[in-house]
Amino acid sequence: LWPLLLAAAVATAAGFGLGRLLLAPPAPPALEAGTLVAPPRPLAPFALTDQDGEPLRNDDLRGRWHLLFFGYTHCPDVCPTTLGLLDRVLRRVRRELPQAPLEVLFVSVDPARDDPAQLGRYVRYFNPEFRGATGDDGEIGALTRSLGVVYLRMPAAEGGEYLVDHSAAILLIDPQVRLAGVFSAPQREEDMSRDLVAILRSHGD
Repeated sequence: LWPLLLAAAVATAAGFGLGRLLLAPPAPPALEAGTLVAPPRPLAPFALTDQDGEPLRNDDLRGRWHLLFFGYTHCPDVCPTTLGLLDRVLRRVRRELPQAPLEVLFVSVDPARDDPAQLGRYVRYFNPEFRGATGDDGEIGALTRSLGVVYLRMPAAEGGEYLVDHSAAILLIDPQVRLAGVFSAPQREEDMSRDLVAILRSHGD
């Protein structure tokens, strides 16, 4: 009797272990350019305005992946370079995954100059699908602090023009509106595209 009970216990334990293995989430993909945030961190509540003058809140991002970048339209170098990169990356990902639920969101940290009309002209120059948004300094500050993004408005030069120093990282927001990954500068188009395809495939997208 004891050998039979022992065999039954072993079989039960093995079955339980196999069940846990089958139910375990898939291992995260190994990335070349990005860093996954584990566990993903929910975004702080925000209330912005997009390039069409429409409200943009957390729930408006739900159900799709987003590449989020903070900058401003008067930026002389980093922003146009990064948005050009994001256009190419998005096109490469779409070639691999034509139905990829992936969008680009550009949030301006310069609301004094970047009204919705200005934002619309700017982001659509790089890609008609890109979305721009901004808000008052309080809303932008709360969102950037929650994500570890920093920016600093520099003193105005002669003529009243000024620059804004800001982080150059591209943030990956998952369909549950959580910070899921970070692509730090300098970003490489090929590596970043491969990482995004691997992430989307690992989540069944």
